[in-house]
Amino acid sequence: MRLLKTIIVIFFWSSCAVLDVVPVSATDYPLPIKSINVSGIYVGVGHNSIIDIPKTISSKFKAAVNEIEQSFSLYSTSSDQVSISLRIVENINDFPSNIRDSLAINKSGFWIQTNKQGIQINALNEEGALSALSTLELFVNRNHGQMPVGEIVDWPSLSFRGVLITPGPGVSATDINAAISIARKARMNALFLLFNKHFAFKTLAGATSSDAISLPELRQITSYAKENGLEVIPMINLLTRQSHGGIMQQAPKMGIAHSMYNVDTYDPADPENYRFVFSFLDEIIELIHPQKIHIGHSEVLGCYPKDRKNMGKNGYKVLPAKLFQKDVETLHNYLKEKNIETWMWGDMLLSKEEFPIMRPIGLNGNLPGYGKPLRQNLPKDIVICDWHYKDKQPEFPSAKAFADEGFRVVGATWQTTPTINNFTRYMTRNVGPNGIGMLAGIWGYWKEKKEISNRLIEFSGNEYWSSE
Repeated sequence: MRLLKTIIVIFFWSSCAVLDVVPVSATDYPLPIKSINVSGIYVGVGHNSIIDIPKTISSKFKAAVNEIEQSFSLYSTSSDQVSISLRIVENINDFPSNIRDSLAINKSGFWIQTNKQGIQINALNEEGALSALSTLELFVNRNHGQMPVGEIVDWPSLSFRGVLITPGPGVSATDINAAISIARKARMNALFLLFNKHFAFKTLAGATSSDAISLPELRQITSYAKENGLEVIPMINLLTRQSHGGIMQQAPKMGIAHSMYNVDTYDPADPENYRFVFSFLDEIIELIHPQKIHIGHSEVLGCYPKDRKNMGKNGYKVLPAKLFQKDVETLHNYLKEKNIETWMWGDMLLSKEEFPIMRPIGLNGNLPGYGKPLRQNLPKDIVICDWHYKDKQPEFPSAKAFADEGFRVVGATWQTTPTINNFTRYMTRNVGPNGIGMLAGIWGYWKEKKEISNRLIEFSGNEYWSSE
């Protein structure tokens, strides 16, 4: 087997170039690969292939491995029986020097060697092993049961690569599982679920929708996600945006004591509100045992000029920054006692004055006490999700500001291709070690055509993996 002489970063998306080998069609490459060296020779992978995967991998990622094996079984091949073997390499020095240099700081990377006799997958950890298997699956499916002879070396540009699914009317557990499968193939490793009345939580009994996803179904979704290598992270609209699926919106229907600061925000000064909030958090924690919970906290009512015009007219007050801070600290302390990380949106911690080159939407901390002053008062172990959905500029200094001040930060994108490209590249190159990754917000998942959502998941995941 000829070894790669150098590791060359080559991205295959809509076109490709292969150096010093027989050219292969661009359509043979289903996703970006950082380094590839293949010939025009193929081996067949099909129902008669022998797949040797360590039990630690096949049991932990049972759903993914089953799907991959089923995918291979669809193909018949007239060639000799091809073996597929996966090994976790405990000592990186067992790799050739060029492979070792690439994977030394990318422990979730992998090395796939293919010759006429078989396919050898080498990885340093379980996540790398699953990413390699997913890559192999995509290559084989794209080429209708064929895998090109040669070598692939690949690794993630960012350690955290998440997708947010927003359930709504008509969204079933089957739909969410299908999105999970797409995310795994795009080599994502986290699933955010927006928890609202479309899940049949006991805490919300009497207020959930008629087609709500049941708790047994939620447990199955959680298991399926984990078996596809995705950590499940609950997301809840707490404090703000109660009129957009916040749990306090359901309190009147259930006769639960509560008080609102304004129509879109519950009152952090009223301890009665936390009886309900904490009971909801406790149910989630007991049900799926998350290590992280996203508490929302975006878009305080009145942060947009068009809304402020109607605030006084309707008798609404803008929430003071001190009460915003109080709620964050109350929730953070509650979760920390349970060894759960707090994640939140960052828009109320940023101002237009501080970041003039950025699109104003997403910089909502322009009210007194918000923006940088509020940011400086929050616990630094909170992970900030810095959302920017339609920005066209190449730089996102808000993310660097969070990171430089000691927060870990995740960039969040939506549908706009330049934003996804530029923000991911900026996070990779400019933010430093506190810039841990990216999140694809699939907002309106419940009303968008599934093929559109799936393409967005696929595109975002591949950008998050490959942008260097």
